[in-house]
Amino acid sequence: MKYKFKMEYLKKIYQRYHRANRKEKKQILNEFCEICSYNRKYAIWLLNNIHPEDRLAEKRKSNYKYKKSTISILEIIWEAAGYPWSERLKAMLPIWIPYLKKHYNISPETEKELFSMSPSTYYE
Repeated sequence: MKYKFKMEYLKKIYQRYHRANRKEKKQILNEFCEICSYNRKYAIWLLNNIHPEDRLAEKRKSNYKYKKSTISILEIIWEAAGYPWSERLKAMLPIWIPYLKKHYNISPETEKELFSMSPSTYYE
């Protein structure tokens, strides 16, 4: 059974479960466990801790901070320098910029982006 269907089913029974008395909750829980093949304790946890709308929220789309051209220039440097780790690559940038300006005609904006990157973002 697909996860999306299980979450839709959880969404349907969530309000009914919370309005029910103890005897009805037992029946709803048995039905939920049987249909979704969940362990009883996990089903109880789902029904008590997570609101279904929160579970079905769409994933955030990535917002790219750097242009693709900047990333491709960085990859060129990284490959030409022999694949150094991020801290060394950051230290090599000032040495490589004159070469890049000459052969790839990089813009001042791209150069500024290259220097503004922190080493931890190089491998994302």
